This record gives sequence, C-alpha cells and structure tokens, in this order.
Amino acid sequence: MSVVSRLLKLDSIAVRAYALQDTFLRAYRAANALYEALWDATAPGGSSQVYQGHDHTPEGGGGPIHRGNLYSEMRFNVDDPLFLYPFTAENQTVGYLEGSDRAGSPIRYMTSPGIAAGRPLKGWVCTWCSGDSEFFLVTPDGREFPIPSSSTERRLWTPFEVFTTDPRAVYDTTALRFRCRGYDAEDAPILRVWGIVISETDATVENRGTRLLEGSAGQADDLVGVAFETLDDAIVGSYTWVDPILLHRLYKFVSALHEGVHDWRAPGSAAQVCRGHDHSSAYGGRLLARGKQYTAATGDNPLYILTSLAGSWREVDYDDTNGRTAAGVGMIRYRPSPGMTSTGTPPSAAPYLTALIFVTVSLSGSATVKFRMERTGSGNHSDEATFTAASYSGWLVIDKVPCADSSVNDLTLQAHVSGGATGSIEVWAIQLTEEPGQGAKSDPGSKIALGGF
Repeated sequence: MSVVSRLLKLDSIAVRAYALQDTFLRAYRAANALYEALWDATAPGGSSQVYQGHDHTPEGGGGPIHRGNLYSEMRFNVDDPLFLYPFTAENQTVGYLEGSDRAGSPIRYMTSPGIAAGRPLKGWVCTWCSGDSEFFLVTPDGREFPIPSSSTERRLWTPFEVFTTDPRAVYDTTALRFRCRGYDAEDAPILRVWGIVISETDATVENRGTRLLEGSAGQADDLVGVAFETLDDAIVGSYTWVDPILLHRLYKFVSALHEGVHDWRAPGSAAQVCRGHDHSSAYGGRLLARGKQYTAATGDNPLYILTSLAGSWREVDYDDTNGRTAAGVGMIRYRPSPGMTSTGTPPSAAPYLTALIFVTVSLSGSATVKFRMERTGSGNHSDEATFTAASYSGWLVIDKVPCADSSVNDLTLQAHVSGGATGSIEVWAIQLTEEPGQGAKSDPGSKIALGGF
C-alpha cells in the first residue's frame, strides 16, 4: 500500500481519466491520510506517521466538542450562603460577590477549544430571595431572568443563559448581576445565593454541514461530489473492468469521510456537505466521557449536616426544615453529555456517572451507614456506598449514578443509618464525573479495537 505523502484533491479530472496506477495511488493516499488523522498512528505499510491525529480542536481538526461543566460552586449550610446581599433601594443592581470578602477573587473559567464567539452557555443559580420585591438575574448582555422569591427558606434553581465572546476568553462570575425591582423598608428584599452552575451543552457547539446517510446525493450534479455511496462486493462485482463510475463512488465516499473526521470541506470541494463527528449519539463517534460534571466543597464548614438519623433513607439536608431544597428540586443540578442515558435502578449497564463524596460520621455506636444518589422525579437511584463503624472520615465512591441525555438532571444525596444509632453525618465535598473506560463508554462488543487492523 502506498504511503501518505500529501493531501490530494479528488476531482472530476481524475475521475474521468482511465483507471491507471496514478488514479489508484491518489485514492490510496487519501485513504491513508484519513487513517492517520483518525487513529493518530502510522498508516498500514508506512514507515512513519505523516499526519497528526485529530483532537477536536481548531489546530488538530475534528468538530468542536463541548466538555460539559465549566464551573460550579455550592454552599448549602443554612447560615453561610455563598453570597448574601440586603438591598437598600428599588431597582438596585449588585454584582455577584460585590461587597463580600471574596469580591477580589472571583472564580474564573474558560470554554472548550473550538467554541466560537456568540455561542450559548447554560447556567443555573440556586437562591432564596425574601422580601417585598421582584428579583432578576442580569447577564452581561443586559438580559434579565426572573428569580422566584419565597416567604419560607426554600432554595430554588433559576436557569439562565450567557453567550461566549471570544474563543480564548477568560470569564468570571462577577459578570453576573442581580436586581431587585421594588423596595419596602418594613420587608426589605434580601438575596441569598447558594449555588451557581455554568455548563456547555450540545447547543453550544456550532455544527457545519449535514449528517449524510448511505446513498445521500451530496452534490448530485457535480462529479466532485461528497456522499456515502454504497461500497460493497455486489457493486464491485457488477463491473467487468474498473471504470470511472466505480472510482467516482469511492472518491465521493472518501471525501465524505474526510469531512466526517475533520469537520471541514473535502479538498477540491466548494463547500462542506457532511457534518463532522462529535462523539455523541446524534453525530457519530464512540460515546465520550467528558470528565467533571459537578463539584462542590467548602473549606471551613460542611455542605450538609444530618443529625436526624433513622432506619430509612433521608436527604442529607433533612435537618434544615425550612432551608432545605424545595420539594421536587435536586441539591445537585447538571446536564450529562449527549448519549448519556442510563437504564434501570441502579443502572444495569453503562452509561452512568460516578460520584465521590467526602464525609465525616460520628455515631453513638457501630452501625451500617449507606449513601446513594437519586435522580429527582424519576425514582432511579445509584449503587450504595456502605461502611460499618461508629466513626469514619474520608472519601466514598458512589457508582452507577443514573442520568438522562439532553435534559437537566437533578440529584439528591441520601443517607441511611441502621441499628438506631444517634450522632451526626457531615458532607464536606461532592464531585460528579463521567469517567472514561468505566460508566461513560459504549460496549465495543466484537468490534476491532484501536490498532487492530
């Protein structure tokens, strides 16, 4: 097999020519270039790799991929929100962390490689607003999102949307602002922020082209076309001689593969026709784990304290009768990656997520303590993390956390203590991840693995 040397244009001149050695050489070189771009390995028969493998960045080729969670910060201790602000006038606007001891050190984040300017990021803010007023979250471009208020301490999530401004920009949370419309000194409006989550979603990615299926016409009137034509033994066997029509089918197929791998128009084509793969169930490629989807921790106080222990499952914010998250609303909010939808409770097979929690447990005597996560509204729950002791301090792994693709997922952390023991459970940190090679993977079955050719 000929070794890759350079990208070659697959055009009508070559297709109309006689099927000689040079014509096949061009097709082989194009196919070898795609092999190296796809696998990041030397093409079969080659002495060294010529083309770098794609990595879904502008420099390395491939469609941009959103990485999910960009930033999350939580604090659910009832007396210690992330940010508290008592408004003093009507139509007053305040920036996140303004006036607090953290005002000079906001949390910053960046978007994934290849995400263009003007693309939407999805956010949620968890608040409790009280007082005689209407409340709004104001984004950097001036749009306002209503925040619900409550006479009781019920934490509620409010969705919002911000737009990217530059592919390499650094963003920080102080760009978000809050406004109260009215003011009554007898019932002054107060804003409490308990959590913020900002994520990339599938809507953040700007896709070019259209996903083509077998037999799609592509540029039907142009011999330079791009399409996934059928290439099988029956087609080849129907030709006594290799002629330009057969080669044209091959050229169109290879050109479509080029666009599917690189997310860019094929050499010699005027425009991109086939959409690049993005490792999702919608646009092709093996399901991809995208790492951290949520994290929360505080250095000085626990996130949750549970002392009302019983031989039944209870949310870890159960003690805070008024301040706990509102009924039907999860403590944790995130959006899983495309294709991440689990089945069963606990999930019977991948995909699913994995959680890490840091807990400190102090009991009156030895007891079996269990933790799990439940997806709010579905009744589906994870595997259980279990230990038996009177005390414990450390990390626990909660596996097989259920998830549902293309929707907002709310989770609650639950605890169960047996044997009538009394004492306390403190939760200091939570991390939720899609882990490669474990929950977030598709079953390869009998398919050939990387490098198996």
